[in-house]
Amino acid sequence: MRWNLKTKLIMPTFLAMSLGIACITYLAYSSALSLVSLEINRKIEQVNGLLHHTINMWLSHFIVEIQDYAENPLFKEVLRSKPNEIQKEQANHLLRNITEQQFYLKNVTLLDAQGVVRFMSDEKELGVSYQNHAFFQTAMHSTDIVVSESREHHVFHTKGIFFAQSIRYQDSVVGVLAAFIELDDLAKLFIDPLDLGNLGYAFILDQEGMMIGHPDPKLRQTNVRQFSFGNDMINNGVGFFEYTYNNKTTISFLSELRRTNWTIGVRLDKTEAFNEVEKLRNIIIAIGIILTIIVAIALFYTASKLLVPVKAIQYHLTKLAEGNPLIDESIEYNGHDEIADVVNATQRLKQSMNKTINIADEIAKGNYALKVNASQDTDLLNKAIANMTDNLMNMTQHTQQQDWLKTGQTLLAEQMSGDQSLEKLSTNIINFLTEYLQAEVGAFYLFNNSGAEALLIRSAAHACVLTDNIPDSFGLQDGVIGHLLRDPKTIILKDTPPEYLQIKSGLGQCEPHTILIMPVLYENKLKGAIELATLKPFDELQQEYLHLVMPSIAITLHSASARDHTQNLLAQMQTQAEELQSQAEELRVQQEELQQANEILQARQKPAAAKV
Repeated sequence: MRWNLKTKLIMPTFLAMSLGIACITYLAYSSALSLVSLEINRKIEQVNGLLHHTINMWLSHFIVEIQDYAENPLFKEVLRSKPNEIQKEQANHLLRNITEQQFYLKNVTLLDAQGVVRFMSDEKELGVSYQNHAFFQTAMHSTDIVVSESREHHVFHTKGIFFAQSIRYQDSVVGVLAAFIELDDLAKLFIDPLDLGNLGYAFILDQEGMMIGHPDPKLRQTNVRQFSFGNDMINNGVGFFEYTYNNKTTISFLSELRRTNWTIGVRLDKTEAFNEVEKLRNIIIAIGIILTIIVAIALFYTASKLLVPVKAIQYHLTKLAEGNPLIDESIEYNGHDEIADVVNATQRLKQSMNKTINIADEIAKGNYALKVNASQDTDLLNKAIANMTDNLMNMTQHTQQQDWLKTGQTLLAEQMSGDQSLEKLSTNIINFLTEYLQAEVGAFYLFNNSGAEALLIRSAAHACVLTDNIPDSFGLQDGVIGHLLRDPKTIILKDTPPEYLQIKSGLGQCEPHTILIMPVLYENKLKGAIELATLKPFDELQQEYLHLVMPSIAITLHSASARDHTQNLLAQMQTQAEELQSQAEELRVQQEELQQANEILQARQKPAAAKV
């Protein structure tokens, strides 16, 4: 078979063009494959870093809180001595408050030096012994907090982790404060909010390789060593770990949380992620075949034009893989074909990477208010970062509010400590509450039922201008304060008339915006009332604080009242004893006078008897 010149020219050109297109396809596919692989590694390492930072920040704050609770004087007092009923109730009440404030805690207990539960937020654990448990023994001999391995709680029958802190009094260990967190709550805090779609998820392993955090509840409390890749993963340590499971290539990035020896991992299905690259390869091959048929004669010219942008794309992709997006440099290409699409995709990838770097830097600086918007529904990374940012911001706000509540409770407890009279106690309470809640005026009323009718008597006031027309006591029919004697519930008054109350300063006066009146109840019995007036409304946090401290105020008032009553009884008994002693002395003097009179009479009778 003879080939003419036309065939000889076309055939080598066609073969050369086919080879050239194949080379270009291979280079583009290899570059895209390398870029995607590097981008996957970078993204899972970045997500792992954000998750590691979040857990470490939460853990540091939580450990400080547990250590602060362990330094509570009340806990030390009830563990080192035999507490009375009031102290027991205060200790249990404080433990319940801790559980309510830290919503992720299942239970908080106080263990004595023998490991027996003496005080708890849930009565189911009263009397339970933890003496033989490793975390208790370790906590008794350690000054730092102890984190247990994952285990099943033998009372609640749920899987979780103990955080234990020894309680010391004068260099002696008097007990242990133990907090229990369920694995489900741990996953809700850190694993569930991190949505990586169907391509991957995050997980947490303890020091024994036990899965303590996983989006699938069935796999929690499962040891990773039971899987074919488990031992290799544990031995690999921190960093990247690639393995095949269920015929799918999977890559994970592992980091160690040194304070608890936990391993934090982020896993991504590499096979699914590369499907898009495979589609891109097929498109490039199809384009190459079409171009080979249509522009066979112009092969060298077309190839020279195509190689320039491909090299530029490769250069930029290499910089992207090295972590340098080169955002100020652009790829010059004036075409309107598939290569232009690749160039535009590379430019968008550079911009997206630079934006992600800036967002990560801002989040690392604590700017949680930064809004992260996903460019499209498939932008899983930005969605995950946005969810994590929102969770961090909410957690920070919640932590600040809880710190404000706990600080207020601690400072108020200091104001109420010691043996104080009811008048001094009520003065300290109303002065502190008015200033801490940033109110302008406050008054404290004590309940008194010693007379013909029950009264609420004003015992202390803060910044009040008391005039003659303002009574000191209120009966059942005396206005809003007197109404508490019938129905002891919180009352909030708004937009009061000018003659009701005036807030005065050195420069002028004005009417309050809101007046809050709250009863002080001890075992559903009225002990007193608090009245606060402010120029702005009371927010929910301030009202929550008042509801939190009211039981403590009521207990303190009850104790002070009982103490005053006891002192009055003792004074009466002493007065009666002195009167009895005085009467006895008078009887003794009378007996001596009678005895002297008898002796005189006997002396007179003896001479008369002698004369007879």
